[in-house]
Amino acid sequence: MIDTGSSRTFINLKCLNNNLQITKINSSIGSFNFLSKNSSTKRLGKTDPLNFKYINGITFKHAPEVLEFNTGFNFDILLGRDILAKMNIGLINVAYDIEGEYVHSDNAKDYAAIYENLNIDKEKKFEPDNSPAGTAQQRAEFMSSIKASLEENKNIPVESYCPLSESIIRLPTKEGATAYRRQYPIPHALRPTLDKQLCINRHIPQKTLSAPFSLMYARRVNVPDEYGDKDKYSLPKATVTIDELEKQIDHMENIIFPAINEPEFTV
Repeated sequence: MIDTGSSRTFINLKCLNNNLQITKINSSIGSFNFLSKNSSTKRLGKTDPLNFKYINGITFKHAPEVLEFNTGFNFDILLGRDILAKMNIGLINVAYDIEGEYVHSDNAKDYAAIYENLNIDKEKKFEPDNSPAGTAQQRAEFMSSIKASLEENKNIPVESYCPLSESIIRLPTKEGATAYRRQYPIPHALRPTLDKQLCINRHIPQKTLSAPFSLMYARRVNVPDEYGDKDKYSLPKATVTIDELEKQIDHMENIIFPAINEPEFTV
């Protein structure tokens, strides 16, 4: 029996003597206090470390406290918090027995059934992915009971937001601050390739006096000069609109850069 309110694990003195044939008890001083008022009992002592075996191959040693249980209890060991961690027991993973199949230790002959892992279908009674719970009638009644809810769920617009509080994601920012950044016209993944190609473009052969690729500006790359001289470099009369610039950027990103990138990986 598991008792999460008990700090110690206890074994029945009768079980220890008669079933396990162990008479040695390491005596201890003190007493145990129980739930009811003025209810306490003196400690008898602890056993030497005993071998415990649990499902899923868990084995360990533990020395439980020895106590003479009241008559009428249908268990011989009370598992307290000091042993649950060794058994990997929390709020889940607790071994259980089907009602009516419990075998008391006084007349138990085969402990294999107690240690059997009920999560493993050793007898191949169930077909994977086709083992629904309950009978066909129970499943039909269940589906009928949730039919209205399923229909309501179907009618929820796919573009609507979820009203549950846990579905809302908040990004805390400083008060008065604005968080935004314009999307880059050139993806970061293509920038190394672009940098390499621009280095090539800046090399002007003496034979042609032209760069291998002058597609970005439709002319040779300028040599260093003083461009602040407005008499020498006047502003162009024809201006380019934002839409035209964006079209040029899309053209470079979707056509020119991939064309440059492909030979580089091929080589």
